[in-house]
Amino acid sequence: MISRNISKMVSSENREADEYEKQLQQESEHRKREMRYVIVKKGDTLGKIAKRVYGNVMAYKKIYRANPDILKRPDKIFIGQKLRVPE
Repeated sequence: MISRNISKMVSSENREADEYEKQLQQESEHRKREMRYVIVKKGDTLGKIAKRVYGNVMAYKKIYRANPDILKRPDKIFIGQKLRVPE
């Protein structure tokens, strides 16, 4: 009787651990897709980067808003800057 109860408890804990691990994996995958980075190259503008990444020049605002600590103005980017590009 006691060993049966222990087996049930262990089985339940294993299922919970498996579910938790699955949720962590999903969260990790989501985070990887959520934020990408682009290194600014010669000739780049936020509009050109937005066109490349999103297919829409006007999406430059999305990139600008994702980088408030790096970009003070959307028309001032510099070669070598590493910009966050949200999904």
